[in-house]
Amino acid sequence: EAVANMTGKDANGAALKGHRHTEFLVWCEDDQPTRLLVWRGSRAFDADEQEAILLAAARDVSWAAAGSDSDEWKVRLVPLDRAVPPPPGFDGQSSRAWESVTPYVPPRHHLRGGKERDGESMAEQIRREVQGREIAQDVEVELVGTPQWVSVHVPRREANQRTFIGDRRGHMVRLRFTTPVVGPIRLGHSSSFGLGLFRPVEEPDQP
Repeated sequence: EAVANMTGKDANGAALKGHRHTEFLVWCEDDQPTRLLVWRGSRAFDADEQEAILLAAARDVSWAAAGSDSDEWKVRLVPLDRAVPPPPGFDGQSSRAWESVTPYVPPRHHLRGGKERDGESMAEQIRREVQGREIAQDVEVELVGTPQWVSVHVPRREANQRTFIGDRRGHMVRLRFTTPVVGPIRLGHSSSFGLGLFRPVEEPDQP
């Protein structure tokens, strides 16, 4: 069970349900990645798991998309102790307004022939996931800026089957809830691997 909660798969290789597994989330400041967050909401990491994470952090990590050039750009992780406060959204504070830290990629294709698919707009997909994760019953969705191409997580068994894996468009999004909600909030494709992460923001003063 401990291994399953780290890998996200059971003994038969099937994915766990209910988002009980460990997630690896990227935190950005000024559009630059600054922290890699190892997070699991279902239960705290025990001593053995913490030791395993620290051992893994001692090795250089590729910061490039999987492929022939994945070893070209590597980073060294520096473990942070409890004296360093968690980033906004991971500190237990609630907020009605949230905005993208990393691009949101809809889990399902929302266009067909250049037209929006019925029931599959990004706002509808976000609302379904917000409800499914029991974050809130409804949310106002605003797309911000221009979409950008991003690399999504591809299972290892499929990594060599595609010549270009940065093939999904990511969107920066603002979310507004009717009542304050607590984070962390991460939604969409590859949300367990750094995409679709949100941060709380102050709401503008109402006139």
